[in-house]
Amino acid sequence: MSENENSIQPGDTVYVQIDASDHVAVRGIVVRLPCATGDALVIKGKGGMLHYIQQYYVMTREKGA
Repeated sequence: MSENENSIQPGDTVYVQIDASDHVAVRGIVVRLPCATGDALVIKGKGGMLHYIQQYYVMTREKGA
């Protein structure tokens, strides 16, 4: 497997847990990965809503994605 097959890429479906409590989370499709300090991870969530995330606890690629 190449590194790209193991890493999260735009188009992947992910679950992003914002804090350790698991009460705040986003599930959606990665639109853009951060490229530099201060950039945001952009996730397209339910209903097409865009979420701009700069800090998160954990991000997991969904199975089959």
